[in-house]
Amino acid sequence: MTPKMVYSSETARRVYTHAEILECDYPELWDKAQELVVRLTALQEHIIPTLPKLHQQLPTNIQELQTPEAQMNLQSYILARSLYAFAERVFTLLDEQCTELAKALNANDNYAEEDALAKVERTLEILANAPLEEISSDSVTGLLRLINVTYEFEYRLDFSVFHMEKADWTFHDIMGTIAIASIGLCYEDLLQDTINSALPTCVSVGKLLDDDTMRRVY
Repeated sequence: MTPKMVYSSETARRVYTHAEILECDYPELWDKAQELVVRLTALQEHIIPTLPKLHQQLPTNIQELQTPEAQMNLQSYILARSLYAFAERVFTLLDEQCTELAKALNANDNYAEEDALAKVERTLEILANAPLEEISSDSVTGLLRLINVTYEFEYRLDFSVFHMEKADWTFHDIMGTIAIASIGLCYEDLLQDTINSALPTCVSVGKLLDDDTMRRVY
């Protein structure tokens, strides 16, 4: 467990927002969380410029998808989009967990603090051990490595990869479809939705605890 910072009356500083509360009480944890956000941002920044070319290389119909090269092109594109979506989902999860920890600290609720702290620390631990940068360049086994990371979370982490008008394709929807021996990657609905889904063009990872609302009053 990350030790909580203890301030004397001489060194104590006034904190008001959730970000300031967390930074004040758990500075080491806060730094690690900030470093993770930087890493997730960099991952998306790396992926975004590769997407147009990967999209152009997609097979246009199920007949073209019969070749190993076409299937590898589809798999590479799905991997890139999945990692982009994974980064956004992890950021959202971390932001939620840090918010809960800051709320517990502000309320002096020791039980809630302990629970929230454990969740933040577990998320940071999982991501510290996840070779996301290596996975992004592994077009052969990258999807399998990413799905293993999602199972490290307390509840299997799932997230929307392709936003469609009818229904979204989540990462585990996609992997479940690919895992069906009789279908694999050669599933026309998945192919067409992959082709038609709009490409992300900007980073969706934001700033951690980006809220200037005053939470603590002196």
